[in-house]
Amino acid sequence: MALKFKLDSLDGLDEGLKSLYTKGEDGKFTLQLEDDPAKATMSKIRQERDELAKALKDREKAEADAKTAQERAELERKGDYEKLKSSLETDAKDAKSKLEALETRLRNSARDRAAMEAVQAVKGIPKALLPHITPLLEVIPEGDEFRVVVKGDPGKKLPDFVASLKDEMPWGFEGSGASGSGTPSGGGSAASGKALNRNAFSQLNPSDQFAHIKTGGTVTD
Repeated sequence: MALKFKLDSLDGLDEGLKSLYTKGEDGKFTLQLEDDPAKATMSKIRQERDELAKALKDREKAEADAKTAQERAELERKGDYEKLKSSLETDAKDAKSKLEALETRLRNSARDRAAMEAVQAVKGIPKALLPHITPLLEVIPEGDEFRVVVKGDPGKKLPDFVASLKDEMPWGFEGSGASGSGTPSGGGSAASGKALNRNAFSQLNPSDQFAHIKTGGTVTD
């Protein structure tokens, strides 16, 4: 007797033959073969599909590469390729310069904001203290944010650092009777009378920077 590949029911089938069938999700019984023709067909179809997809992708890449080479050859023929290359390099440099300038502005903004908050937290006079404090701060990038710390002492809290200057700069704090001009009332600045530009100031080590500020020195841009 020939066995059917799929049956609705196993009724009437010899017990020895029933074990050859497996019930599917549709409730029908399918004959299990060592070489299932349906599986073999699906496998072949998938293989052909993958080969066709790869061939199509390779062809698209080859066409894109050929188009790029053709466009470059056309530009070179007209003498415009080097001009275009130079223009793109200039644009890239300009973009990099703008990015660096923007990052500098963000750094300075973060530094100035942190310095202002620290001065206000200890009842300091911003106009008097900020010109002396900001050069002593360092800005450290942390992901998309910036962390402002004291140069040479990154673990020190900024308000504590500003408060520690009260003995040396009493004129920079409220209630000291200072004019808020940013110079010691006793004429320490006049005795020193020294001003450094920011680049020269940044070359000093932290202790020399502090000494410069402590003696009434100023930092200019």
